Amino acid sequence: MKRILFSLLLTALVFGAVIGLTSSFFSDTETSTGNTLVAGELDLKIDNESFYNGEPNEGTSWDLDNLTNQLFFNFTDLKPDDYGEDTISLHAKNNWWGCMEVTTTKDDDNTCTEPELLDDPTCSEPNADLFDGELGGLLNFAWWIDDGDNVLEDDEKVF
Repeated sequence: MKRILFSLLLTALVFGAVIGLTSSFFSDTETSTGNTLVAGELDLKIDNESFYNGEPNEGTSWDLDNLTNQLFFNFTDLKPDDYGEDTISLHAKNNWWGCMEVTTTKDDDNTCTEPELLDDPTCSEPNADLFDGELGGLLNFAWWIDDGDNVLEDDEKVF
């Protein structure tokens, strides 16, 4: 009998402590004065200038505009010794920062040419592997804040 009474008393004490602590937690109030929350507006516009083998690439070049469904890097039929450039310019009137992630969506061999078959007799395009190409490992990207002349200069930091 003593054990039952002791267990009931201990349970009541624990229950009372839990209720007391919980009610003090939920009845706590904090006051913050003199603070202002302001949401800004970002009017970001983008232009893109793309060249393939020294010639303008019309399919991926556009004037300053809102970004909708334009493609940045859409070079087709790339071969050894081809070269290109794609300059993306971001413009905004107020202060802003950007966090960008470049994702490879495809690096696919489309065909097996005679020189490639001599170098790689196991070439068997087309196949379902969208990432069996060699081009992706040979691309170079540089990102920097340019002074407007589209030339990477010593005083312009690459990030």
